Amino acid sequence: MSVGFGNTFAGATPLPLALGSFGMPGCFLYHDCGYGFAMPCAQTSPGQAQFSLPIPGASIFLGMRVHLQAWAPEAAANPAGIVASNALQLKVGL
Repeated sequence: MSVGFGNTFAGATPLPLALGSFGMPGCFLYHDCGYGFAMPCAQTSPGQAQFSLPIPGASIFLGMRVHLQAWAPEAAANPAGIVASNALQLKVGL
């Protein structure tokens, strides 16, 4: 899983970013990965996984937007051997 805070730019690069030049044709990076990249998920059943993101109970986090995108190894999918999901935006609290 990758987790970010913005979905318009990764540094100076506009998003979404096509990943074809990285060996992943048809895949896109949808957020800035500002919190982390390649964070592990726990497989719950074949084809499904669970990801937990602890968020402190401080009021400063209320209303914050968090962006998630899953990544998975798939050797036959493309030259990079990795596939990416669409993205998900979450709003904390409220």
